[in-house]
Amino acid sequence: MLGASELDAAFIGIVLLEGAFVSWLMARSRRERDPGLVHDAVRLGLRASRRRA
Repeated sequence: MLGASELDAAFIGIVLLEGAFVSWLMARSRRERDPGLVHDAVRLGLRASRRRA
């Protein structure tokens, strides 16, 4: 049987994985709803590089 510290570590690991998965899902759905976000970011990046040149 697992000790208390091993159970705590397993629980914390599961919570962290769930948090990462939920964050990934939220970011993914936001990108799919507004594809302009990616386009705007690329465009702003290109503008920034032109200013430096």
